[in-house]
Amino acid sequence: MNRPAKDVFTFMNLNFDLPSAYYQSFGDFSAATDYQRTLIRDFMIEHWPQMKKKPLTFKIAYDATKKVFNVILLGKNCPLSKCCKMTVCFQFDREIGGKVICMETLCP
Repeated sequence: MNRPAKDVFTFMNLNFDLPSAYYQSFGDFSAATDYQRTLIRDFMIEHWPQMKKKPLTFKIAYDATKKVFNVILLGKNCPLSKCCKMTVCFQFDREIGGKVICMETLCP
C-alpha cells in the first residue's frame, strides 16, 4: 500500500509561534519518551515528505485519558488546514491509527 500522501494541508510562512497555553491542553509533553518522539517524527516525515525540508518544531504530547499522542507543529512553515487555513493537530491512536484535525472549533 504505497499510496501517495494525501495533501490535506498547505504550507504558509507564519512569522509567529503559538503560545504555550494553546497546546498545553493536548496532554503531557514529558510523558512521551525520546524514542516515541523520534518514531512519530520519522513516520510523519516519511508519510508527508513535503515536511522534510521545512524547519519545523514537533511538539508531541501524550493524553493519558484518551490514550492518544497529539502532535502540534510549530515554526514559520507550519502546515495549515486547507479548509480553514488554521493549524492542524495530528492525532495518533493504536486503535484508529492517525488522523489530521483542523484546529478551528467551528470546522465540520
